[in-house]
Amino acid sequence: MREPDDEVDLIIDAWSRRLPDVDLTPLDVMSRLRRVSKRLSVLRADAFSGAGLAAWEFDVLAALGRADAPHELSPAQLIEATMIGSAAMTNRLDNLSRRGLVDRRPHPRDGRSVLVRLTPEGAALVDDAMRTLAQREAEELRGLSQEEQATLAGLLRRLAASD
Repeated sequence: MREPDDEVDLIIDAWSRRLPDVDLTPLDVMSRLRRVSKRLSVLRADAFSGAGLAAWEFDVLAALGRADAPHELSPAQLIEATMIGSAAMTNRLDNLSRRGLVDRRPHPRDGRSVLVRLTPEGAALVDDAMRTLAQREAEELRGLSQEEQATLAGLLRRLAASD
């Protein structure tokens, strides 16, 4: 049974009438991904704000939280994990340090570098935010069965790897 038409279907239908020679089937997927992405951004921002975090703060703290104990990384490792530039990372680390969520210490093997470590407060905050995020994302996916979620995850993994 076919799902009822949604806004994307109506947009594609309108463009198909205007440009009948163009294959618009990629919009079936990509336009829906864009809409889901926007919804996910709002959901995540809401989940993080409940923990007193901005999304960028969560990203840095989560990278540290995923690191092996003692949950510390170099700024270069954080840049790679969060895909942001060096200047932005310095600014973010300064802000997180002022809030008492991370601290920096000299790198024991490289005197020119530092290691960034989660403080106990930062660890508790990012763990709480991750619990909330997991719960909210589960609620968002409640309309899909476990099998459908696994299929979708596999397809998205393939799509993400195709670049």
